[in-house]
Amino acid sequence: MDVSPSSFSFVSEETELLRPEDSPHRKHPAYPETVSPETPEEVADGIGDDEWTEITWNEGTQEPMSGEFYRTRIRTVKRKDPRWVSDETGWLLLKKNHGGSDDDEDGELKAWVCWGVDDASLEQLVSWSQVRWTIEQFHRDIKQNLGADEYQGRTWKGVHHHLAVVMLAHGFVVRRRLETGGNQSDFSSFEEVISQIVRESAIQGLIEDKGCDRDRAEELA
Repeated sequence: MDVSPSSFSFVSEETELLRPEDSPHRKHPAYPETVSPETPEEVADGIGDDEWTEITWNEGTQEPMSGEFYRTRIRTVKRKDPRWVSDETGWLLLKKNHGGSDDDEDGELKAWVCWGVDDASLEQLVSWSQVRWTIEQFHRDIKQNLGADEYQGRTWKGVHHHLAVVMLAHGFVVRRRLETGGNQSDFSSFEEVISQIVRESAIQGLIEDKGCDRDRAEELA
């Protein structure tokens, strides 16, 4: 889960907690008054240059997608006033970008909290944190180019059929896109492949329905 680098609060996993069973007036686990919660930005400010690990998680269209990462074990602060904390601990993953990704500003700090993956490697955490871009790109493509958000019906069956066809179309376009280049830098864009498919369909229609030869059909299309 991505969190705000400037406002998300936590304490170290090693912080000794005040438990409800230790006091009749305490309802939640709490951190001691002597402990000050931190934010991802504050932690990042204290990390030495040699403590960041550079990791490449994918091959981009122009250059490898990479960044510098750091992780540490934390416990989430629920409320600062009564100093309540979560029973659950997890990884805080930080990314100090250095220009390898098209959607980030150079040097911008990003932060994620990863629960339930205590034994995961740093490389695995990085890979999972970057899946969000792929998901967002998928939704952008099917909405802007394949009409995923244009269903006008009112039934679950209808919207299910509509989205099923949209996803089939998406898979078809992606496969055709993979066939357009020998490597990632040669791929046509999603929009370009759709235009190619539509044009080829028009050409085939002119050949089959109007009796045009291929050259004439290409001129008309």
